[in-house]
Amino acid sequence: MSETIVYYDENYPSSWIWDESAKILSGYYKNKGMDRKGAEELEGWIEEKIEEDASSSAVIFAQDIVPDTILRMNSPNDLIRKYLDKGGRIIWIGDIPFWTKGFRSDLKNIFSFY
Repeated sequence: MSETIVYYDENYPSSWIWDESAKILSGYYKNKGMDRKGAEELEGWIEEKIEEDASSSAVIFAQDIVPDTILRMNSPNDLIRKYLDKGGRIIWIGDIPFWTKGFRSDLKNIFSFY
């Protein structure tokens, strides 16, 4: 059995995907029965999947900036890389995957480029 979740966190920025569009998209999938995870919840969920069976899971990214909770050093040791290496899947819309890392902020649209 597969498990698909949607990532959306209003405290993290988006780039090409407008905030309102990301909110609507994540709400659509939540209404279809998928769990919606914020950045911190996503970190814990990915850690669980790495230990269990990532190959039967997927994450839909409603925002196109990866949160710092799963991409810390841009290395093979990052959680998102381990998740993908264990067979996990992602559905990415918007800008180039993992090009930009976002940080939690009460201010919108604060992010850093690599």
